[in-house]
Amino acid sequence: NGDLQLIVKYNTDMYSCQKGLYDLPALVPGPQYRFEVPLFCIDRNGGSDAIQVCVCLTNSAVPALAAQIAMPFCDPFDD
Repeated sequence: NGDLQLIVKYNTDMYSCQKGLYDLPALVPGPQYRFEVPLFCIDRNGGSDAIQVCVCLTNSAVPALAAQIAMPFCDPFDD
């Protein structure tokens, strides 16, 4: 259990995510890190919306890093 957490904030009318909080290992400057967060579009009409991703210390509510990500358009559901 590290000292960092990844927090995913999203429109719950548009997307579903199994969990919105992930423990991160210690990060060192220099290398690029990649984390996969399963996020599913649940809007029957498809569409898209921005999500926010924040990296915080576990003992702080102030993000050490924050990003807003424009999600691609999702196809509508077929009946």
